[in-house]
Amino acid sequence: MLLGQITARNRAHELQLHEMTLAKYIGGFRNHGYAGLLDQRHGPSKRKGELNDAQKAHMILLKLAYGGFSSRELATIIGKEHNRTIDHKTVLSILKQYK
Repeated sequence: MLLGQITARNRAHELQLHEMTLAKYIGGFRNHGYAGLLDQRHGPSKRKGELNDAQKAHMILLKLAYGGFSSRELATIIGKEHNRTIDHKTVLSILKQYK
């Protein structure tokens, strides 16, 4: 029950939402307050722009320090350290340029 006599099903119908969507928002609100109502999926993309020279140098140094890193591992390491998503094919391309 939400808001006294109104059921979740009725409230979802009034708001033109699926019941599961309403449940997601209620759970978010209960766990995080008003911030839990914001849809976190629609933030700015982490894939904008090319890697800068410092990021490329860091990747190359990691590869030189330990040649056993795969391109996926390097993409993950650099991505986490710089808060962005890096495709492993980008890593391969960069490493190929600097061989």
